[in-house]
Amino acid sequence: MYGHAGHEKLTDSGDWRERINLLNHCYILEDTRLGLSFRVSVGRWAGIPTPVAQGLLSIASAIAGTDLYAQGRTLESLELPGTTRPELMNLLHEGFPA
Repeated sequence: MYGHAGHEKLTDSGDWRERINLLNHCYILEDTRLGLSFRVSVGRWAGIPTPVAQGLLSIASAIAGTDLYAQGRTLESLELPGTTRPELMNLLHEGFPA
């Protein structure tokens, strides 16, 4: 994203102001709650283990002190847990009916 040595130049310049607090940073709260929880839920729906995603989600939940899966964007939270494969494929291709 920054090009060769760009990140080092930025952080060394003193202009880098982002302070990462793992308790409330978007990498923990957004990326895991939305991204990893969805991947884990799709894996569960498909019957495919997702041990790395589940492990990272568990670690992030422990750091945040909350169940990020329960708060996450999952097939359950989207009210799609009982969707069949053909129904889900159609939904992905066509979208929700108007």
